[in-house]
Amino acid sequence: MYIKITNETEGFSRLYLELLGVSTKRDNDDTIGQFGSGTKFAPIHALRNGWEWVSTGHDDNGLYTMSYKIDSDNAEGIEIVQFVYKDEDGVVTTKDSSYSTGAGELGWDTSFQIFREAFANALDAHYEFDASYWIDVVDEIGEPVWGEFSVYITADEELRDIKHNFDRYFSINRTDIIFEDTLGSKMLRKLPGESNGGARIYHKGVLVYGPELGGSSVTSLYDYDLDKVILNEERTLKNMSSNEGKCIAELFGGNLKYNNDGIDIVVHDLIDNVRYDKGGETFEWKYMPYQFTMSSWDEWTEADYDNAFGKVFTDAAKDKYSDDVTPDVAYISEENGAYAEVSMKLRERGYVGVLVSKAMYNLLETTGAEKQMDKNILGAEFDHEFITLESGDQKFLDLAQETLLAYDMDIMCYPIKIIKSTQRNKHILGKAVREDDNEFIFLNEALIKSRNIKQLIGTMVHELDHLISQADDNTREFRDAADNRLGDLILRHYCDKSALLEIIREE
Repeated sequence: MYIKITNETEGFSRLYLELLGVSTKRDNDDTIGQFGSGTKFAPIHALRNGWEWVSTGHDDNGLYTMSYKIDSDNAEGIEIVQFVYKDEDGVVTTKDSSYSTGAGELGWDTSFQIFREAFANALDAHYEFDASYWIDVVDEIGEPVWGEFSVYITADEELRDIKHNFDRYFSINRTDIIFEDTLGSKMLRKLPGESNGGARIYHKGVLVYGPELGGSSVTSLYDYDLDKVILNEERTLKNMSSNEGKCIAELFGGNLKYNNDGIDIVVHDLIDNVRYDKGGETFEWKYMPYQFTMSSWDEWTEADYDNAFGKVFTDAAKDKYSDDVTPDVAYISEENGAYAEVSMKLRERGYVGVLVSKAMYNLLETTGAEKQMDKNILGAEFDHEFITLESGDQKFLDLAQETLLAYDMDIMCYPIKIIKSTQRNKHILGKAVREDDNEFIFLNEALIKSRNIKQLIGTMVHELDHLISQADDNTREFRDAADNRLGDLILRHYCDKSALLEIIREE
C-alpha cells in the first residue's frame, strides 16, 4: 500500500528532484519550500526507514517515473543513492547521485518530515498556481499522467497515522478559526479533546512547532497559523523567537492597529473560562510577556478604538466581577507578591482587583485599559471621608492614646484621623498614610465603636511602626521594627534591670 499525494501541474522538471539547492520557490514568500533541500533529503530519509518514495510526472523530456535505490558496490562500501528513471516507453535508466544514505540524517529524522515534504510541495503548487491537490491510499504505483505530479510513499503505520490525524499536522481543513488578522495569521481553537495540549503553530497550513515536533508541552490557549515565521532548513521552528511572539501578540491586540471587529470572541472566551491569570502554566503568557506590550514594537501608544482589546476586556470584566460596592475593575499582575494588600487598597477606592498574567497585564495596559491598572489607580490621592467623633467615642480614643503614650511618646508625632465606616472599607481597621511631607494615621470609625481597646491600641502600634520604619507590610524592614518593639516591651516588664546593668559594667 502507498500514500499517494498528487497535484495539478503544467510540468515539473526532474532536475528539481536531483540537484541540491535548486528550488522554484526561492523568492516566493507565498510558498513553504524555499531551501531546495526537502525534495532530496525526504526521499533519502524514507530509504533509511526502508520505505519506497516514487515520483511520477512530466517535463520537457516527457513522462517519467523516478524511484531510488542504494548502490554499495564500491571499494569503500559507501551506500550511494541512485536515481532510477522509467520513461513513457518503459525504458529504465539509472543515474548516480552525489548523496549517500546519510545525507540530511542530522536534521531529517521524523516520519512527519517525509509526509510533510511530499504534501508541502503539492500545497505550494496550490498557493502559487491555484493547483488542485488530493491524497489517496492506493495498492500500487500508477503510470505518470499528463497534467499531474504524484508522490507515492510506502503506507507505513506512522504515515497512515499522520493522514488519519491530518488536522494535527496541517491546518488547511480546520474551520475552528476564532480570529484572523488582515495579514492572514489565524487564531484557532484547540482540537477536540486537546484543551490541555501543547501549542501548535502552523505556517501556511503546515505544522512547524508542536508536541509532535518536540515543542513545549505547556498548555496553550489556542493554536496558531502565522504568516511570518523564521524556519530552519528542516521547515521547523525549533524555538520560539520574539518574531513569533509578536505575531501571536498581534492576534490578541492587533485589532487596535487594524480596527477589526471580532476580538470580543477572544475576550469572552478568556473571561468565561478564567484563562488570563496563569502565566506559569500557559504557553502564551509564559513565553512572551514582553511581546504583549504593544507599544514596545509598534506605535500604538493610544487605543482610540472602542473595540480595542483592553476596552472590550474591561467591559466584560466589569460584567463578571463588579458590584454596587466595587463598581469598577482594576488589574493586578501575577508578579505582584502582595496581591491581598493591593486588592484591599483597590477596594477602598471602589475597584475589584482582577489578577492577570504578566503578559495579559502588558496587553491590557497598551490596548486601552491603562486607567484600570493598579499602579495607576493607587497613585491617586487618598479619597476617604474623615469625620469628627461623638463625645463618647472620642473619650474611648483618648484613653487608648493616653495608654499608648505611656509606652511610646512617638505617637504624639503623628495626627490621628477617623474615617467614616462604609460597606467598602469596613474591613480596614487603620492605615499609615505617607503623602509627601504629610504623615498621619487614620482609624476606622467601626474600630472605635467596637470598644475593643486591645485591638484599638494594637492597630495604632501597627500603623506607628509603618511610619517609623517607612516600610510596607510583608517586608523585612517592617518585621524588624515590630520585633524590636516586642523586645522593648518584654524588656520593660520582665527584665531585671539592675542585673543587666551589672553585666554591662563587668564587660
